[in-house]
Amino acid sequence: MNKTIKFLFVICLLLTALTSCQPDKGSGNEIAKVKSVFESYFDGISQFDYTAMRNACTPDCIIFENGVKWTVQDQIDYLKNFEGKGTITYKFSDIQWVVKKDVAWTKYKNTADAVINGNPVHWEWLESATFAKKNGKWKMAFLHSTMIPPPKK
Repeated sequence: MNKTIKFLFVICLLLTALTSCQPDKGSGNEIAKVKSVFESYFDGISQFDYTAMRNACTPDCIIFENGVKWTVQDQIDYLKNFEGKGTITYKFSDIQWVVKKDVAWTKYKNTADAVINGNPVHWEWLESATFAKKNGKWKMAFLHSTMIPPPKK
């Protein structure tokens, strides 16, 4: 009897370990929803669609941009200086997503190519963003952005 109990205990431990390592059901769906918010925010920047930017964020969203604390409105005010003067396209790489209940986060490399007043510009950043799910909807609550210096010539 003692061997049977030990055997059942080991089986229970293995089953617990195996099932606890599995992703949460629906997490892929939740990641897709968070990605959609993320994309809406950056599409809003590219299209100078300030409503889309605001809609993608919590009202108290904070952005750390190279050591400067911005609100979404601060970023919008900055972008207005470039409206009608050019275009910008973002590309994201090395991206990782995590969703845990009502909080999600991502870390990635952001590469932007722009043309401003006819001049090409290239930027790269290391970024991370945090999202909160409130009333069933995901919103970006925090964005941290650090510019990667251009290579020395």
